[in-house]
Formats: sequence, C-alpha cells, structure tokens
Amino acid sequence: MRIQTMSVIVGDRRCNARCPYCISRMTPSCGVAGASPDAGRVDWRNFDVACRFAQACGVTTVLLTGKGEPTLQPALVTAHCRRLAKRFPFVELQTNGHRLQHDRQADGFLRDWHRLGLTTVCVSLAHHDAARNAEVFRGGPGAWIDPGRLVARLHARRLTVRLTVMLLKGYIDSPEAVDSLIGFCRRAGVEQLTVRPIERPAGPDSGTAAWVARHRPDRARLAAIHRHLERAGTRLMELAHGAVVYDVGGQNVCLSNCLTRDPKDPENLRQIIFYPDGRLRYDWQYAGAIIL
Repeated sequence: MRIQTMSVIVGDRRCNARCPYCISRMTPSCGVAGASPDAGRVDWRNFDVACRFAQACGVTTVLLTGKGEPTLQPALVTAHCRRLAKRFPFVELQTNGHRLQHDRQADGFLRDWHRLGLTTVCVSLAHHDAARNAEVFRGGPGAWIDPGRLVARLHARRLTVRLTVMLLKGYIDSPEAVDSLIGFCRRAGVEQLTVRPIERPAGPDSGTAAWVARHRPDRARLAAIHRHLERAGTRLMELAHGAVVYDVGGQNVCLSNCLTRDPKDPENLRQIIFYPDGRLRYDWQYAGAIIL
C-alpha cells in the first residue's frame, strides 16, 4: 500500500468562520465533538501506531487539519508538532488564517511551531482580494484576513505558504480570474498555489450540499481553466489522485480535486486520517473506512 499524506484532526468542531461550502458539515463527524471539554484528549498510543504505519507506507507529509479550525487550540497544534517533526520531513497546518492574523499571540505560536518542525502553512481562501474573501467566510470588511499581510507574516517566520483556493461561481471561476490569482501569488512570493472546485461528497442532501451544487462552476468553465493551465504552464507532475502541478511563469500551481480515494488503484491512497479518539480512516466520506 502506498499513501501520500497523513491528515491529523486537531481539536473539536469549533470554527471561527462560517463558510457556506464547509466540507466538515457534509461529511460524518466520526466522534469529533462540538465545543467539548475533551478536545484536548488524544489517544497518543494509537497516534504512534498510525505514525509507524504511515512511515511504512511511504508518507513524507503530515497535514494538521480539523473538523473545525485547528488554530483555536494552539496547545494541541504544538503537541502534535513536537511528536511529528522527528518522524516526517514535512509537517503542514491547514487554517482559515483568522487567528494567525488577528491574535496578538500569533507570532509566538508561529515561532514555536517553526522551531518544533512545522514547515508549511496552508491557508484556505475563496479569493485573494480581502473583501471578496470575507464575503464567503462571513466576516465584514477588515474583520477577516488580508491575504497579502498574512502571507508576509508567515514568511517572516520562515514558513512556506500554500494558498488553497476554492473555485466558486462569481469568484475564481475563469482563466482570467485564475491569472489574477497567479499574479497575486507571484507578487506575494507564495510558494505553492492549489485551486480546486468545491465538491459535494456522497451522502444525504443538506443545505450545505445544496449551496455547493448552486455555486460550483459548471463543467465548461472548469474545462476552460484546465485548458488554460495546460497552455500557459508546464506540467511538473501528476499526483496519484489526479491532481496536476504546473509551473506557470515561475509560479507553482496545482489543479486538484476534493476526492480522497484513487478509484483506479485501491492500493494507492491519497491520505489516511487520524482522529483524536485513536481511529485511523482512509476516507472523509465514509465512517466505515477504518484501518485502526
């Protein structure tokens, strides 16, 4: 079995954003509670087992993520970094960025996490323009993040930055909009850019899934973006789950999707997912996809 990434759920389901396409609301919680006094509890014994399994399957990257926003529990991020750095070369943190920009303690958190081995911060966005991004994350002007300022803060702490931008109707949904986004990344010195369409996972319908269905760019627009990257960029690699990485005028750009499994090769997994209760799964959509 070959596995690309180990994702680790940090904390509970609390979040300081209100994204209408929230994937956590469309996938099973698998025991991850809401605001919970048990949020700091982790089955570290099973965590060690999961790490050994990941190493045996060739994992080099661990992504600290959550069913909520992981930076709301910074002590847990610290505890995970401390245990991961000696095992894996790349330790990444997925975040909406709000606390890292607005919390006065953020520089201290970032300094400690860098020292403990964090290599990359992956910031989720709907748009590189601060006001447009705030429209989706449901914060007023100035209440949400300024992507340029946040990137500069992360670089000041010597962290690599990946922007993960969801393709949405009326936001980033055309070759021209992607070019504008790429230009922003070049100017800000963003090392990695990932763009992917919002997706509705398998399972019962919900208000969130209905919003996704209405706001996902249509096939013609997604095909146009793909053709544009093929013409404007140079293919660097194709990942096992179908994502393609390009060099577009010196900017790293990955066109990805939200799927976990590779339907062509069940022995090639995009990721395994460790839950705080000690469960290890290999799919976000199906609670029965249990390894441990």
